Amino acid sequence: MEAAINEQYKAKSKDFRGLLYRGTYLSEKEWNQLQGNIGQEIEMFGFLSTSKKEIAEKFLKKDRAKKALITIIVPQGPNEGEEGFAEIKEFAIEKFKKEDEVLFNVRSRFTILQAESEEINGVMCRHLVLFYGAQAWRKYLKQHDCVQNIPIEQEEKHLALLKCVYCQLQIQGISSYDYRSLRKKDEYICNHCAEFKNNLLEPLLCIPFGESQNRNRNLGGRIMTYPNSQDLKIPFYGYKCVECQLTKGEVYYKCVECQDSRKRLWCKECVFGKSECLLEKRHNMILEKIPFSFWHEKMTESEFHHVIYEEGVIDNHTLQQAEIFYRSYEYEKAIQYYHQFIRNNPQRYTVLNANCYSNLGFLYSILRKYDDAIENYLECLEIARVLKKDEEGMVANCNCQLGKVYERAGKLQMALSYYTKALEDLLVVHRGRYHQDIAGCFGNIATIYDLTGEYAKAIEYFEQSLEIYDLLYDQNHPLFAKCHNNIGLVYQNMGRYDEAFSHISRALEIQVGIYGDKHHESATMYGTLSTIYLMRGEYQKAIEYQSKRLEINKLIFGENHKLVAECYNNLGATFCKMGEFEKALEFYYQTLDIFQQIGEKDLGKLATYNSNIGVALIKIEQFSKAIEFLEKAQEMYEVVYGKGHNLLATCFNNFGLAYNKLGQYQKALEYQSKSVQMYLAVVGEQIQRIRIITWVLSIITLENMKRQ
Repeated sequence: MEAAINEQYKAKSKDFRGLLYRGTYLSEKEWNQLQGNIGQEIEMFGFLSTSKKEIAEKFLKKDRAKKALITIIVPQGPNEGEEGFAEIKEFAIEKFKKEDEVLFNVRSRFTILQAESEEINGVMCRHLVLFYGAQAWRKYLKQHDCVQNIPIEQEEKHLALLKCVYCQLQIQGISSYDYRSLRKKDEYICNHCAEFKNNLLEPLLCIPFGESQNRNRNLGGRIMTYPNSQDLKIPFYGYKCVECQLTKGEVYYKCVECQDSRKRLWCKECVFGKSECLLEKRHNMILEKIPFSFWHEKMTESEFHHVIYEEGVIDNHTLQQAEIFYRSYEYEKAIQYYHQFIRNNPQRYTVLNANCYSNLGFLYSILRKYDDAIENYLECLEIARVLKKDEEGMVANCNCQLGKVYERAGKLQMALSYYTKALEDLLVVHRGRYHQDIAGCFGNIATIYDLTGEYAKAIEYFEQSLEIYDLLYDQNHPLFAKCHNNIGLVYQNMGRYDEAFSHISRALEIQVGIYGDKHHESATMYGTLSTIYLMRGEYQKAIEYQSKRLEINKLIFGENHKLVAECYNNLGATFCKMGEFEKALEFYYQTLDIFQQIGEKDLGKLATYNSNIGVALIKIEQFSKAIEFLEKAQEMYEVVYGKGHNLLATCFNNFGLAYNKLGQYQKALEYQSKSVQMYLAVVGEQIQRIRIITWVLSIITLENMKRQ
């Protein structure tokens, strides 16, 4: 039976989250023991049968004094270290199928949250509330060091001056720090946007508010909240407001400076009017919407040592140093410490080593050292396969990351291969059920087909992604906007501008509905619509929409920002299309000037901006000056992408045009030949631009022959 439960648990049951119920007899002695051990854990020495439906209440109708209703809370989260449970409805005889039974394994452990007599559906009874999964969560928090050692901002950097990373509106004092983005400095998310981002499963670290002078205090990993709460509304069992004694409220405020903070909770009605901590002591407070963090506050010493032993952590200090540098943008130092940790760890095939290799892959990718990134992701992939982590998504994630690295490196066929493997893995992980990771993978594959000119396939895969989002979310969800935008871009590349306009307008409508008209995502959509107008030859409309984008970006980011520079570049491109090359150059030079002022190190974009200036200079017949800018662009492209990329091929094509106009026909032919060969090597023979380049090459050859 135990083996069967484990098998079912790994197959599907671990994805369940929600409330389970059971009615049971309890003696007065047992009830008193439970009441005296609130916050402690109990272990089952037999199987525990529960139901998803509240049929247990029927059991309570008679002999209520001798019985109790048990409510078990099962949150979504890590499950390692738990004994597991099985959803056994499909195995039950017909008579009992309606009970929707869930069977917990022998030695399953639960945290006691509440043991009180209360009224349930008009009936007074004893109510025992248990929480499942505390051990696994504690280990997860300790292993991942999710939010430890994050300093509260200094007084001069008050929360009211900070902006939400999603809506760009000012933080109003009560908000959350997205711990997944610790490596990105100053990324905050307001509560309003946390509600919209209901696809997040990861915890967020709450930012304290208040007027305390204690602004340098570090917060521990226990202070967390969960935005993905809309389908699992659970009250704070076992807690109450210190003023009005309100129990099972939807939100509580908690002091993070008092030693006995577990008992220092206030409901939203009392915190601003009666809270001693906030009003008199000026302590820092946090808002908690979901109570899971209150139930995972401590990890026992024995559990901590078990984690160290289990994961083979023999050099924890080195790993912590790597994480600190990783989060502080000091990527080279982080790489050094990750490698040192791996060298010092004799157990090669561990989850920690796999995570280190994955982090190394990510860091090398940021530094555009794509060969090193690929090597480390492959190491992670090997460990994941040896540890048989296929069903947990680690193999799928490795394949997906490899696809991203190959895409950035311009090796599109290899990227497609790994994205396809990732999709196959994810379909196994989620057993064919719809999931946003699968939708995302469809989107990745569609992007590659778009880049290689296979537009029909790109639309097919983007539409599959859209279908999954339609099943998972409301149609005004940000992922819908992203998907409509991507489909619109493909239609734009196909020259089907009406369909492109329709999809991107829908994306803009969703974004404005969520974030408002002055949000950077809305600005991006205005930019895309501007590009469509440009392609349709409606240049004034293109300028109008690009100017809207420019105005929003200036409002949000100020004059000197890379997104403002991008707007100037796009305006330059529009004036180029209109044949006003001098005006275009004014915008192109503004673009380059902003990048130089802010010290932007994105060589890929710098290369493109230099290339654009080179093309405009060719148009006004300043060929020698054009070649200077094209040489800068070539140098940067080669640093970023190596010796083979479609953007570098375009650069060689422009060299050929410039040298041809200068009468240096041999050089023109050399560069045009390089351009054609590179296009063929990078994207195959399906890109239509190859036909154009081949045609230009033929003209240059003929012109050369005529002149000779």
